[in-house]
Amino acid sequence: MLSTTDAVKMARAVRAEVGDDITLMFDPNNNYDFRKALTVGRALDANGFHWFEDPVPWDDFDAVVELSRRLDTPLAMSDLAGYLFREPAHYIRLGAPRILRATARKHGITGMRKIAGMAEAFGLNCEIGTAGNSSLNAANLHVICSISNCDYYEWWMPAEAHQFGLVDHYGLNERMALEVPEIPGLGCVLDEEWIAAHRVETLE
Repeated sequence: MLSTTDAVKMARAVRAEVGDDITLMFDPNNNYDFRKALTVGRALDANGFHWFEDPVPWDDFDAVVELSRRLDTPLAMSDLAGYLFREPAHYIRLGAPRILRATARKHGITGMRKIAGMAEAFGLNCEIGTAGNSSLNAANLHVICSISNCDYYEWWMPAEAHQFGLVDHYGLNERMALEVPEIPGLGCVLDEEWIAAHRVETLE
């Protein structure tokens, strides 16, 4: 994890390198305390970052509220495992953060749709996080295309880290955009040979 000093330097250096037309986000993965998050968040404010993802533990509600009050850069919470369906409702009740997160891996398609609808009712975005493999990420992509309050799809690099278990893997097209698979269901054909070769145990 970057120290606060290095994170501040990084925010300045990356913005200087890419200019003002590139959208930037920063995700320290729940690893700062309030004071460190505030220091880094002010650097993100100064350099026009789009969001500050999971700066503090998702259940440090006081810190999330106070950081949201003090910073211009919206907080986006949370990709941590303990954040499930009811936690976004609690965030909304607290009035912070300004961006909620969801993913097929934790919430399923129904859960993502519910969280996105709940967020939309309060004028908030629900940004969908990566789900870790191609079939779950296809579910993410379908949900994103069915809601109006999500701006980005989280595409991990290298892509091979999450592309496994399917016959064909969708990917970025020539415009560096993703197209939703169009065959029935999620648009995925499972690679049964790959799955059989990687099977650990069969539950009866």
